[in-house]
Amino acid sequence: MEITEQVRRFFDDRPVEFLQIGAGDGNTADPLVDLIRNNQRWFGVFVEPVPWLLQCVRRLHDNAGRFVYDGCAIADHDGTCNFYHVDPDVQYVPGDRPPPFWHLIGSTNRDLISERWHGKFEPFIKKTMVTCMTLHTLIHRRNLHGLDVLAIDAEGYDARIIQQINFNIIAPHVIIYETEHMTREEELNVTALLMHGHGYTLTPEGNNTLAMR
Repeated sequence: MEITEQVRRFFDDRPVEFLQIGAGDGNTADPLVDLIRNNQRWFGVFVEPVPWLLQCVRRLHDNAGRFVYDGCAIADHDGTCNFYHVDPDVQYVPGDRPPPFWHLIGSTNRDLISERWHGKFEPFIKKTMVTCMTLHTLIHRRNLHGLDVLAIDAEGYDARIIQQINFNIIAPHVIIYETEHMTREEELNVTALLMHGHGYTLTPEGNNTLAMR
């Protein structure tokens, strides 16, 4: 059963507070988009540090009043940090097409981008100084203490974000995260933390894992 349907059945028609870190364009490869758009009882925060992608999210959800849009990055400190993403001009390279979802690739780690597509992204990597904060700061700033769903797509930073969760402050029923860029050690540590430490059931689906309890 796909992630969307599992989450739908889990919450049924209950109100759901969500936090989506790495919202991208709000649509592409997003297992929650239909649930968020079509259920008036879903409300929460989209986090996306790339300005033009955050505008895509705003347009998609039409400022429905149920959502907050935060143009920051989640990091290990509060302040600013460099964020790297792919210039849209990459799609106009003669004779070569970038891989699908190129526009969603962004990270605080430049190497994660330069290593992809056989190094062809290198001339198109853009650096932007963005506001950053820890997960703890964001939770308090946006008053997300009743968080039900935490969805993370942070291009290699997912494990570090999960390790920032203070389960005495928030206890999401559902956590969705990407394992594609995790090291084996990071994946094992996250599994131990969620499954053995906090009683989640883990279900892999493609590059994502669904944790539920």
